[in-house]
Amino acid sequence: MISADAKEKKTKTLRRTKREWISPPAKLTENTNYTHLEFIAKIRSDKDKDSKVEYYLTGAGADKPPFNLFVVDHNTGFIRITDILDREKYPSYNLTGVAKYKSGTKAEENIPLTVTVLDLNDNAPYFSLQQGKVTEESKKGTFVMQIEGKDDDQAGTINAEIVYSIVSQEPAGRGHMFTIDRKTGKLYVKEPTLDRETHDFYKLVIKGTDMGGAPGGKTGTGTVEIQVLDINDNIPTLEKSEPEPVLDARHFLRKNQHVSEDQQFHSHVLIFCCFHVLVCCSSFRDFHFDFFSLNNIIITVAICTFFSKIIIMPYQATSCASILSSSRSCLEPLFV
Repeated sequence: MISADAKEKKTKTLRRTKREWISPPAKLTENTNYTHLEFIAKIRSDKDKDSKVEYYLTGAGADKPPFNLFVVDHNTGFIRITDILDREKYPSYNLTGVAKYKSGTKAEENIPLTVTVLDLNDNAPYFSLQQGKVTEESKKGTFVMQIEGKDDDQAGTINAEIVYSIVSQEPAGRGHMFTIDRKTGKLYVKEPTLDRETHDFYKLVIKGTDMGGAPGGKTGTGTVEIQVLDINDNIPTLEKSEPEPVLDARHFLRKNQHVSEDQQFHSHVLIFCCFHVLVCCSSFRDFHFDFFSLNNIIITVAICTFFSKIIIMPYQATSCASILSSSRSCLEPLFV
């Protein structure tokens, strides 16, 4: 029969399965130098009492990549390690021990030998760029997004347990606008004063600390970008602008060739701003309407021979009838 034994086990606990003897797996800690040891495990067969038996290893880490990390003494069955292990590359090795006679025939059925690599806290948390959105004027405590850091150490252990904190905010403003749950990484609104018209974008630097935030834990940082979305919180306003020279009556009427010089002094020009092109009915035969653009606003000009003064109406007319039905006193001229 063939058996395998890990060196660190003082008491052999073997169970027999047909002709195989299976031992608990060897456990080696990553980043630890075991190359000076005579062996880290051993295999043997009681058939060597009758005839010479040689021992071999197969599997990843022996005769497959990474090659010759584990080697066996063909005569003694002692298994040595030739390099330092990295759990993040290979968390375990499933090797197979083989016993053969000098002739090459098998002396025993193959025996499995598993080498488990134990984790050390040798990796710091890291982050990829994360982006989120939040509506302006959101209430305090509004959920914004989930922040997730990563750690290549063994999941489910203290080595990979990350706690979160906010390092900085741009723009800084009057203080942090967001807060983060240190254990879950959930990001919330801290202050209900987000205003897109003031700042429509924030950049946060988040720090992750492993070992559950314990002293000696490794740290890493990442960037979080947050866009502030608009809501309808502003009253529309019209920007005032200085009137262009075209509002001078003589200058304006000279620019319209269909109006004579005489008409310039005997016409009543009604000028008003509107957002709709007015359509004049034929019944308003005493009026002539013209249109021009001033600062991207449609200006409608109504010219009548009944009056001699120029009146600029300070309200928006929606039809020609509103001009004709308005009395002289209610126009309240803005410019005469």
